Amino acid sequence: RAMLQALGRPPRLPRDIRLLSLDVFDTALRRDCAQPEHIFERVEAALAARGLAVAGFADLRRQAEGLARETARLVHGRPEVTLEDIHAHLASLAGLPGTVAAAAKELEIDLEGQAVSADPRILDLFDQAGRAGIPVVFVSDMYLPREVITAMLTACGYRGALELFLSGERQRIKVDGGLYAEVLDTFELAGNRVLHIGDHPHADGAAPAALGIRCARYEHRRQALAKPAPAVPAALALGDRKSRGWSEGLGRKDPRTLFDYLGRAYGPAIHGPFVRWVAERVRDEACDAVLFFSRDGHL
Repeated sequence: RAMLQALGRPPRLPRDIRLLSLDVFDTALRRDCAQPEHIFERVEAALAARGLAVAGFADLRRQAEGLARETARLVHGRPEVTLEDIHAHLASLAGLPGTVAAAAKELEIDLEGQAVSADPRILDLFDQAGRAGIPVVFVSDMYLPREVITAMLTACGYRGALELFLSGERQRIKVDGGLYAEVLDTFELAGNRVLHIGDHPHADGAAPAALGIRCARYEHRRQALAKPAPAVPAALALGDRKSRGWSEGLGRKDPRTLFDYLGRAYGPAIHGPFVRWVAERVRDEACDAVLFFSRDGHL
């Protein structure tokens, strides 16, 4: 873990591993939105732009995935769904004409691809493994087809013949260790010869660790949603101007009240860390707006 949290220097692979296993989304690839479901809102907007508007599409898409998962588990005894399963339920649930259903599926694939980029530290580890002759596998609980995920990885710089273990394709999942067991069986390796890196504490941590696989939790920061004129930075800039004003008043005799002087003298030290914390949360959570509540009208 320390290897991956040392932001100041590139991480290095342990020399004794014989296989590097990488989670895909939010590890090897990162999205430019706060949550994966935000892609559905983009699909809804893109459909409308094509003159194929579907009211409440994003919510319908979420419902369709839930129904598809329930059907797979209860009716078919399968632990995972595919994109085909989800969109079949979506077409039925929303009563979509064939052309609209096909366009929605095509747009979802395209927009998923546009939303991802390589995490540079993970890409560096991938390249290190290649130079050292260590095989790399990508392991993901994901319904997107193999060719789609392969194209995403390749476009983001993960070159070569990529080995993927996908839950939607193999009908085995990471959460219960089944997908990791397939990896170990395929490569005929003991768990302690494999290093897995991923962001989820259970699916990428406890589950592979139960099979003896060495795990490194990757704690990343989600990229903020791109917005043309975000309100939050302006508010933070105002706070920064206040801090500068306070700083300029230090050391000068203040004719006003003691409390006003204390605010000017010590306000930056008190509020500065809080403003930085708010800024980090805004960035990490990709907030659309920040509302400040205060009972002190002079703040």
